Amino acid sequence: MLFKNKDFKAVIEQTNLIKADDYESKYIFLRGMSLLSLEDTATAKQELQKIIDLKKDLLQSNEA
Repeated sequence: MLFKNKDFKAVIEQTNLIKADDYESKYIFLRGMSLLSLEDTATAKQELQKIIDLKKDLLQSNEA
């Protein structure tokens, strides 16, 4: 709801600690999009890279 209301700073504050669960990548995505909306592209890129890394780790653990 915060993202929808364009309260991007609140989204970032509430996603400082993200627990590893089924929604982890979604929270990281919202955090990254909020950072982009605030024009913090370098940090947004780092956050979005975390999603790619999560997916890679998941694929590698499934292959093992």
